[in-house]
Amino acid sequence: MLFPASFIFISHIYLSSAACYVGTTPHIRSLLINRCLEYQMTVQPSIFCNQRRNCTLIADQFLESFRFQETCNVSSLRFGQYLELTHHDTPPNMVLFWEDVYPAVKMYSNNGRRLMPISDTFYGYLPDDVFFCATTETPGIIFNETCPNFSDTKTCPQNAEYSFWVAASQQYASSAVGKVHIMFNSSMETPFVNDSFFATWELPNINSTTVTSAEILLVHYPGQSVRSKCSGQSITELKNKLQERGITTVCHDSPRRVQLVFCGDYPDNKECLSLISSSSPNITPSLIFFSYSLLLYYYI
Repeated sequence: MLFPASFIFISHIYLSSAACYVGTTPHIRSLLINRCLEYQMTVQPSIFCNQRRNCTLIADQFLESFRFQETCNVSSLRFGQYLELTHHDTPPNMVLFWEDVYPAVKMYSNNGRRLMPISDTFYGYLPDDVFFCATTETPGIIFNETCPNFSDTKTCPQNAEYSFWVAASQQYASSAVGKVHIMFNSSMETPFVNDSFFATWELPNINSTTVTSAEILLVHYPGQSVRSKCSGQSITELKNKLQERGITTVCHDSPRRVQLVFCGDYPDNKECLSLISSSSPNITPSLIFFSYSLLLYYYI
């Protein structure tokens, strides 16, 4: 994994949530059950109109997937039963892959209403931003002591977190239908690399018989420099990989619809002020951001 300027934002998220404890997230079972109920009742209730899923069974199966396993040798196959219990079809044209822009993805996806990245699927929503580590010693899960997580893959290649996201990402990619979206950080000199998580586990599992096209979104956080463009070698390489499989591809540099959403958090940024200047000199930035967000919420 690469760590560009956006890693500052990602690190802040992890550090703020991990500052009060080490090891597996406390009360993880209760957290998973609560998220399971929340997702079915308020986040995506339409998916479960016909049948609710058993949240206690799902939470217990998730934990059993890695309990009493070697810390750095948890097979991704062990999460298969959990993924079966939580599987649902991702709506057509809603899949959003990404690399190194997690905060931007969460901001733009709007809890799966605008697009549905893996963290907004049922199976991804439950353990998103949750820490969990395995041990062969009782109780089978490491609590209250430092243990390897997703970012420690180089030294602990099959830790529980990494293995879970590998299994979940393979399922997510293979279930994509219609147009897929791929978001990269244009503040990086090389946004697409062949050994990234996306390139290793998701791109090969995109089914070219069900995916018709791909839209690449090169975005950046307001105030950060733009170092790469759609015409650059990195994105051109990705385009070629997709087109070789019969997937038509389009790329957008700093797409306005995405950048405006980011500007909701940076209303006084010069770049954001410039984005809205062409809209109307008589409308305030805050009103434009609010109106545009409503438009995206209901129609995109």
